[in-house]
Amino acid sequence: MERRSNFEAYRIVCILLIVIMHTFGAGVGKWNTQLGIFINTVGNIGVTGFVLLSGYFGIRLKGKKLAKMDLMLIFWSLAAYASTLLAGISESFSVKQFLTCLIPVISHRYWFVSAYFCLCILSPFLNEYLETVGQKRHRQLIIATGILFLLLPTVCFFDQTGDGGKGILNMALAYIIGRYIGMYHRDSVISQGKIAALLAGVVVVNFALNDMMYLAAGSTANYFARDNSLFTMIQAVLLLFFFMQHRYQSRIVNVLAANVLAVYILEDTLKLHLHSVVPYTEYAGRGFYIVIVLAVSLTVFAAAVLLEEIRKRIFDKTENILIDKAGNKVARWIK
Repeated sequence: MERRSNFEAYRIVCILLIVIMHTFGAGVGKWNTQLGIFINTVGNIGVTGFVLLSGYFGIRLKGKKLAKMDLMLIFWSLAAYASTLLAGISESFSVKQFLTCLIPVISHRYWFVSAYFCLCILSPFLNEYLETVGQKRHRQLIIATGILFLLLPTVCFFDQTGDGGKGILNMALAYIIGRYIGMYHRDSVISQGKIAALLAGVVVVNFALNDMMYLAAGSTANYFARDNSLFTMIQAVLLLFFFMQHRYQSRIVNVLAANVLAVYILEDTLKLHLHSVVPYTEYAGRGFYIVIVLAVSLTVFAAAVLLEEIRKRIFDKTENILIDKAGNKVARWIK
């Protein structure tokens, strides 16, 4: 399937929001603390957005694709860990850390990737149900699960999963919602101005609630910006609808978006190396810190995309041969 650049741009925005949120952190000082609350309010759209987009198009389980993703994870996990050892950022070699690099999905080295692998494996069953049950029943499923795992955690402090939404259950819910949009609202035409205004309104309410909790408690919890917040889901859905309205093709956008998973994997390591050269967190309490954060985030994004593109050009053919041979052996063994 040809990549549609408006959706790929949505994917890029999602990863940039995540990186900016992680880089800025909670903020130091009155101004930056308020700004940190706002960035977290918006930034947590990213993870939910990725899964919504997977649901929109529907995951079609392919063993080869998962195998290639796993090889990429192992390669960058090992490379990133080795680079921190060589640079003296990691004090000493750890067998445990090394093993988590070899089995990043099973070891839960990256929670999102581990949960996404589970979602991929479950996707044929989800797709079969959602594509046969009908729109009404699909909508009822969203309402029921939305009340239990979005509304109640938002308004009643009821978090049944105990993970703040960072797990397979809320990921599956986002997938189900994305699938509903892809199946029944794929051609919806809505004014981008109206969507933008509604999105801005939800963000303002979300920020105000998080800010009030900060003023009352004296610490930043960003409770209403969590992954299992109803506000986060609404914001991610509105942003998806916004990008759905503008269809265009851009080879550059498509290439950048194809490598965003590497940005997620390499983000922390690249920032560690960058910080060892330019200790940018020393300015965390300054008013211009957001400018530094944006520069760091864009640098990390560009570096990770470039590194992954180079890795693919070098190892892609070899990976395909190894995976095909392994697949043939498994097939013969099954027979």
